[in-house]
Amino acid sequence: MTSESTRKLSGWWASIRTVLLVVGVLILAQGIRKLLFWLGWRLAQPGPDGWAWEALSILSFLLTGTILWLVLRPAGRDLGLDWGTMQRIGRASVLAGGALLLALLISSALLDSSLLLANLHSVLVVPLFEEAIFRGWGWSRLERSLSGRLAGFLTYLVVTGLFALWHLGYGDVVYLRGLGSQTADPPLRVILFYKVLAGGAVGLLAGFARWRTGKLYWPFLLHGFWNMFGR
Repeated sequence: MTSESTRKLSGWWASIRTVLLVVGVLILAQGIRKLLFWLGWRLAQPGPDGWAWEALSILSFLLTGTILWLVLRPAGRDLGLDWGTMQRIGRASVLAGGALLLALLISSALLDSSLLLANLHSVLVVPLFEEAIFRGWGWSRLERSLSGRLAGFLTYLVVTGLFALWHLGYGDVVYLRGLGSQTADPPLRVILFYKVLAGGAVGLLAGFARWRTGKLYWPFLLHGFWNMFGR
């Protein structure tokens, strides 16, 4: 085997190990979130509707995120948050998008206060958690392990695929919430199938923004707007 072939094989093996590392962290993240959510559900026994579900999910995401942060210790550049390297027009567009998203959150709460927790959960907490782990830490680790002109595109494809499959992990929430429902809901497998499709669609949009800009701000905003209008 030539030195060039050895180098390429070593590079691919490093990339595979990185993918396995990212997958392991994702499984760990879902496991921690599931455990925290199940413990909270056992203590609170919330009904199928109401603010308790949103509060419980928010708490499980925040605690899981804190644990992962303490374990992984990512730097700002590892998450695509290096604000200082952005051009002025990029900063202005991020600030404008953030202000619009915040205005929508505030206006929705003023129109219907019962939406406050639901929107905080789906528009801020979930996008922040998922974008940080997928198109932040995971993206940076994968892209660094690849080389060549296709590194960004391959990272885009892998992260988008993992993000779509990630939504299968929310089966516990769907199942537990359905226990108290008296209506004929679709089967769990059908709900999860559509969650995977929706996750893939969000992943394509947010991943493209991460690939082309190298930053996490636009993926977070796109994810937040999607959840605001598309859930």
